[in-house]
Amino acid sequence: MTKTPTIQLSPLEEELLFALGNYGYLNGLQAKQVVTRSRSATVVQRALRELARDTDLVGVAKHDRLSGQRFSYFLLPAGAALLADRAGQSSESFCYRANHTTLFSLDNPHRTMLIEFHILLARTLEHTPIFTRDGKRFLAIARMDRYFEKVPVKSQTSNITYFNAKTRVQLTDGVALVPDANIVLADRDDPDKQMLFTVEVSRGTHNADRVVKQLKHHLLAQQSGVLVEKYGLSAACRVLLIFEHESLMRAVEKRFQCLKDSKALDHLFLFAFMGDLKMDGVLSSWHTARDPETSRNFITGRL
Repeated sequence: MTKTPTIQLSPLEEELLFALGNYGYLNGLQAKQVVTRSRSATVVQRALRELARDTDLVGVAKHDRLSGQRFSYFLLPAGAALLADRAGQSSESFCYRANHTTLFSLDNPHRTMLIEFHILLARTLEHTPIFTRDGKRFLAIARMDRYFEKVPVKSQTSNITYFNAKTRVQLTDGVALVPDANIVLADRDDPDKQMLFTVEVSRGTHNADRVVKQLKHHLLAQQSGVLVEKYGLSAACRVLLIFEHESLMRAVEKRFQCLKDSKALDHLFLFAFMGDLKMDGVLSSWHTARDPETSRNFITGRL
């Protein structure tokens, strides 16, 4: 990637670029939640519009009114190059894309819900006292791969390169699992202490069959250890299942209990209603399918 020329950015503009590189995509309301240099939603959204209009650092996608916020902003390759230069890191350390497609807009509500959880999680780790040691935050997101990030894969049978989701793992011939996100949390003082979480978000009220199929694949991944191997870890990962509607969550919980091997692995599958996460926080708004009335800590899995 070519190095971008030196560009004069305001502190707010620079903060917005780093936020886009971290979260992948942000609409105006989400951008207002993550920046600290302005309390005005109008100022933040104007800064995003001007970056997209006047520079080659930020791209913008327009969505239909039914998908909520009408515009999503994302980092372009030149923006990633600029951040890499300023942070002394590789461009690949930041989430960026060259353009967007029709499918990108159709997927906007699902992607937005995943990013909302990412924002909630980052805030929890930043501001919850139990995650501080000697006055400093010690637990942090060491890595977060998302389904909308792609990696090139060269075909073994032809001279063709295609792109797979960064979160994808192969379970068996012809069967792959593509989680919405895989998150590695690490202790800043002891990087060897790492925990892996895989995340699925579910919208709507009539997708139980699709979610149950995902859960079958997650059970296979737990038994084979393929996900933890992907990240070079040994401890089993927890599966965090987040639902937009409580009715769908309850229906999936009942069906999950009937799946083969679900009883033995029940403690690794934690369910949450997005409304509870927003209201009560990310830390302890979770429960297992077999004990939905007892809140659990998503990090320890305990009461």
